[in-house]
Amino acid sequence: MVYLLLDGLATVSAHTENGTPTMVAVRASGDVLGEMGVVSGDVRFASVLVARTSLISTIHGEKFKHFLQEAPAAAMALNRVLGERLRQANRRRLDFGGYTAEIRVARVLLELGTCHGRPDGMRVVIDVPLTQTDLGALVGASEATAQRAVKELRRLELMAYEGRRIVIIDRDRLIDFADVSGTKP
Repeated sequence: MVYLLLDGLATVSAHTENGTPTMVAVRASGDVLGEMGVVSGDVRFASVLVARTSLISTIHGEKFKHFLQEAPAAAMALNRVLGERLRQANRRRLDFGGYTAEIRVARVLLELGTCHGRPDGMRVVIDVPLTQTDLGALVGASEATAQRAVKELRRLELMAYEGRRIVIIDRDRLIDFADVSGTKP
């Protein structure tokens, strides 16, 4: 089954071989879920949990594959989505070896801000309810390491929590801190 997230928010998690649950992605309105298992015929490796009330359309796997065969433009659009997901995964893998936890969290915040944030003056409000543990999972850090990273980003006034929302206080400063090139307008 393939799921189209028409209006909603979901987290994608998987378990490592030793059984540790790890968040691997956040998906929002307009995203497709379950497509890789249907297209490849492999068993799904991840679980999806909706983070708020969501409107979801389901598409039977065989119908989805037939649609992709009959609509090359849709198949190409799906290829672009999968290509971008692969690029994100590769960027994260490179980040694991080259950056501290603070910088990895800053980079994920910028990604979340781009994909799921809304501008609020110089700030960017990310309406994805993620805990420090969730941020740690997204960057491959333990809970304690993630907590220290978030504490440092808050101390530097680069991010804040407002309730369950994450706020990027100054995107340009966060970009500089995260050592990200080519993302400023």
